[in-house]
Amino acid sequence: PQGCLLLEIGQGQGRAVTTFLRRLLPSAKIEVTPDLGGIDRMVSLTLTI
Repeated sequence: PQGCLLLEIGQGQGRAVTTFLRRLLPSAKIEVTPDLGGIDRMVSLTLTI
């Protein structure tokens, strides 16, 4: 199955969240997107077959 998960994160949480998600779903595409102030704000995870 395919799917996408978007998570809003707080300042300084990007590394911990991406590490957790990579361990949970190693084949997923994971990206961190900053807000307008340049602070990591969103993590997107995409699953594909």
